[in-house]
Order: sequence, then structure tokens, then C-alpha cells
Amino acid sequence: MKRALRWAAVAAFAAAIFVESSTTGLGELAPSFAGADKAAHFVIYFLFAATVSWAFGGSRGAVRAAAWAAVIAALYGVTDEVHQHYVPGRAMSFYDWLADVSGAAAWIPAAWARARRKPTPPRPRQGS
Repeated sequence: MKRALRWAAVAAFAAAIFVESSTTGLGELAPSFAGADKAAHFVIYFLFAATVSWAFGGSRGAVRAAAWAAVIAALYGVTDEVHQHYVPGRAMSFYDWLADVSGAAAWIPAAWARARRKPTPPRPRQGS
């Protein structure tokens, strides 16, 4: 059941990306600094890869799960860009996809660092 809920979270994240990609006229909501669009793609796909990696379950094989998660996120990024080609007011962009891939790939060293850290010992209870 726990695994199904994790994959449901992945499906919900993918659906949110799809819905946002289907929307036109978000320009007034987006930050206005140079590269904001690419930064948003990077962060969203970093988090998407992290969610997919989490859905694979546990810390065993965390780096392998992160690598597969990055591949899945990058492939989903391709489908997202193709989808935008058919949405009025949106455009398919190779550079957006590169930002997607970069964000997804950045999850791999983050997962590696996370897997290598030592667990924090539990805190003693206070006031018992």
C-alpha cells in the first residue's frame, strides 16, 4: 500500500506538470529575472526526479534509483515539451528540455550525498 501511495504521488506530480503545461498566459505570475523560466524547469524536474526516486522505495540502491529517476524525469520532459507544441500560446523548446534534464540529473549527486550521510541518532525524550 505504501508503495502505491508513493507512485500515486509521482502520478500527481506528473499530472500537475501536464496541467501547468496546458495553461497559457502564466507570464504575469512568473518571476521576471533573466533565466527564471530555465530555473523553474530545473527546480521542478529536480523535485520530480526526487519524487520518482522516493517512489522506488527506501535507501537501498539510492544512487541507482536516482539514476533511473533522472532518466524517467528526462523522458517525461520530452513528452512535456512535445505536448506544449500543441498548446496555443506555448512552444516546444530544446533549451527548456535541457533545463529539465539538468534538474533531473542534479538529483543523482544529491541522492548520493544523502545516502552517504550518517544517520542522526534519536534525541532523548524531555520531560518524561
